[in-house]
Amino acid sequence: MPAEIRITNARLKSLLMSLISFAIAAAASPLLFVGSLKSVLSGAFIVLFCLVFAVLLLYRAADSRTKLVLNADGIRIVQAFAEKELDGVGAKSGSKTKRENVFYPWELVNSVVFVYPFPATLYLNSEPARKFKAELEELEAEQPLPDNATLEQMEARVAKYLRLSESMTRQRDFSITLPVMYLLHGKHLPDLIRTLAAESDKSRRQAMLDGFCQTFFPKALGSRPVAPPEPREFPVCLPAQVSIRSIGGGYPLANILCALMLIGSLAIVALIVRNVPNPTDIRGFLPLLPFAVITAAACGWQLSRYRRRRAVLAAINRPEAQPWKLVAIPIYIAGTNRKLRRTYYFYPVPINGKIREITFSDHNFQPVRRHGQYLAFAPQGGGAPVPIDAELRNISGLDADERRKLLRQIKELEAEF
Repeated sequence: MPAEIRITNARLKSLLMSLISFAIAAAASPLLFVGSLKSVLSGAFIVLFCLVFAVLLLYRAADSRTKLVLNADGIRIVQAFAEKELDGVGAKSGSKTKRENVFYPWELVNSVVFVYPFPATLYLNSEPARKFKAELEELEAEQPLPDNATLEQMEARVAKYLRLSESMTRQRDFSITLPVMYLLHGKHLPDLIRTLAAESDKSRRQAMLDGFCQTFFPKALGSRPVAPPEPREFPVCLPAQVSIRSIGGGYPLANILCALMLIGSLAIVALIVRNVPNPTDIRGFLPLLPFAVITAAACGWQLSRYRRRRAVLAAINRPEAQPWKLVAIPIYIAGTNRKLRRTYYFYPVPINGKIREITFSDHNFQPVRRHGQYLAFAPQGGGAPVPIDAELRNISGLDADERRKLLRQIKELEAEF
């Protein structure tokens, strides 16, 4: 089992993007020889921009050096970066320090902000925040001093508060900006970093790394089977008979349209194959053959994802799978649509002995985050979990009182440090 994950540049993606940039520059080159000055300047700008962009991408494609190293202890940022000092109030402009090949324990990572496709921002502290919280809770748990307390007792108590105050004052807050989109599987790295930073147990962090490696780097494992990390379970009171209607936000109309388009595409292909002996009868349909094949493949892929979700729902809604367990699982961001203000997620689950990706969106669905992971219901005897909505809109079979109690328990778990 790999003890760490080494992240390099997405070399194949960079190479393909550079070839596309060269193709755009070649397509725009005839504008350089048009008589109009405006067209010549426009063509020169397009060609120059595409060539510079292509050269930068080729450099990244040729660079095979490690950029990030993730293990159960922390993150090592090998590539050059800058630490931006914060003033303790917010992310205001401050001094920057150039760094390279620096290791940061997970306890120092406070939060991760990532909006696709922009760089990810890591907010860190010079001292673990959990350390100050534990010391503060220890001081609050101490008994109040009696009225006849001696001067030495009062001085000792004040000294503890002063030491804690001085430590919090000396704490340095800073941020790091990482251009993760150029890295291999960079779109999912912020979610993994956020999840590892929120987990306090080292063995569970290693299990999360193994699960991430199994999902995104299966060649690194070879033929060795990897058991997915056991999700952390939380106590919750659930009724005996409830069911889950859907996984995330969905579009039933989209699945119906895909089914109809698949049927139509297969009908066109069947018509062409049937009339092969009479070429004159299929001459008008031949241009539709590539479109029909591509449409059938795309619709079949979409319907296969729908079948995976239905299989997971059928397994968790069985009577023997209840009462469910409330667990926390890692869920990754697959992409965002800023026009529709929508985020698309996925999480890996074992189905028929293979790791499959279950995808969903936040359309009429709000996943519940806790410590970098997301709350979900899992079958009693083990199996694929299903994320829950913050308002329990995908759960049926609850009366008003049961729904209110369950929502209160979930909100308490969500609010925990």
